[in-house]
Amino acid sequence: MSAKTLQAVFEATDGCGVVGEKDRRIRELSSELHRANQQLAACREQLRMFMSYIEEHTKCLSKTVEGAVHDIKEVESHEPNLHS
Repeated sequence: MSAKTLQAVFEATDGCGVVGEKDRRIRELSSELHRANQQLAACREQLRMFMSYIEEHTKCLSKTVEGAVHDIKEVESHEPNLHS
């Protein structure tokens, strides 16, 4: 084997063993990354749904408060002597 071939083999192993070991590790990490991305996508969808629920609930509360304010103003306008 020439010095260049030995150097190439040494660089290919780079402390992780044979080249196949590196390929196996790359596949493991790629698989782990894929699972993490799937979990992230699921969390994002849950967050989107939660935020949508909060938005709808906020609208409902706003309508309730607006109705209460309207009712209070209406009562106050019919009984002006109570606040004088």
